[in-house]
Amino acid sequence: MTETRSFIIPASNQTMVEEQLEKLNKRANKLGLDPISITWEKAFTDCKDNLLVPCNLTGPVSISYDGWEFIATLQHLPTGENIIRAITDDCDIPVEYRTAGSDCQHCNSKRYRKDTYVVRRQPAIYKQVGSSCIKDFLGGNSPDNILQRASFIGELISFMKGAGTYNGARDEGVFHIVKFLAHTSACIRDHGWLSKSKAYEAGRTATATRVQDNLHPPTGKHVVSQIQTSDWDKAKSATEWAESISDEEAEASDYLHNIRAIARSGMVGYRTCGFAASIISAYERTLQVKPTYQASNYVGTVKARDTFELVLKRHFTYDSDYGVVHKFLFNDKSGNVIIWSTNTLQNFELNKKYGVKGTVKEHSEYKGVKQTLITRCEIVTYYGE
Repeated sequence: MTETRSFIIPASNQTMVEEQLEKLNKRANKLGLDPISITWEKAFTDCKDNLLVPCNLTGPVSISYDGWEFIATLQHLPTGENIIRAITDDCDIPVEYRTAGSDCQHCNSKRYRKDTYVVRRQPAIYKQVGSSCIKDFLGGNSPDNILQRASFIGELISFMKGAGTYNGARDEGVFHIVKFLAHTSACIRDHGWLSKSKAYEAGRTATATRVQDNLHPPTGKHVVSQIQTSDWDKAKSATEWAESISDEEAEASDYLHNIRAIARSGMVGYRTCGFAASIISAYERTLQVKPTYQASNYVGTVKARDTFELVLKRHFTYDSDYGVVHKFLFNDKSGNVIIWSTNTLQNFELNKKYGVKGTVKEHSEYKGVKQTLITRCEIVTYYGE
């Protein structure tokens, strides 16, 4: 069904909206849907002198049949609460669906479902249905087709709401995802990665909070982490990776499902910044190769200084009482695991070989794997591949 919806966005976001619609239209084509077209109206300034521009989207922005309309997806969490992903703004979804079980109110079957769906018939008749029953309300189309269309529409509406003010709603501080992730990359480089839950437990500042402060510094503060060209490059690559997460991967992991949805929306807001900030670390993990473990033995003599030929296999950071710690995991040519932890970021590249001079701090084991810890290191040779 084709209809038109109107939005109002900041004029500075106009190019971003057009680029995102181009991506969404490629998905619409794969789903066999008509493309979304956009028309722009005359820009105006509001009472705060912000330049705004109205726009109209025309295309398949709803799913309805015989008086029934698809309203929302309910994602059922193990806690008994639900994530509600609405694809319309013209009604308030009844509050009972926030904690509703995963039963189908059409066939009355009671079983666990990862997702159920809310449909509405005017004026205010709502039903919660499972995927196999939803076709009875929406024209007999296959459930997969209906749910793919609903996912597409949900992402479209979510993006446009984030791009600015929708039907007069207040802008709550929403950022384009590439900009948000560029700031995230800079903050992780300076302070290491720390999730909201770990930050709460340790009484520290979460990465997501640092990023928000970096984007909108509190009164009296200044931007702490400076954005470099490499941060923009990493942000773009991480966004593309998150957008391309497969349906199979997303179905197997709520986390991957959530970050893919955020990346495809193109926007990051207050409620999604925690998930969004983790995208950089998740992306970097995909680039890293685990060190060889099976053949690992101790190398060098404790307290003795030596030079090692090493290939970098992993690099991650964490926050400590002494600041951010960079942990580098190497293999030597025999497959032995060598580890260097330092507060100083080193200009290493994954899977490249280096000559590193350092002192053997200790020989230890981690989960049965022998590893050699080195310290007071310096790079003496770069071998490349």
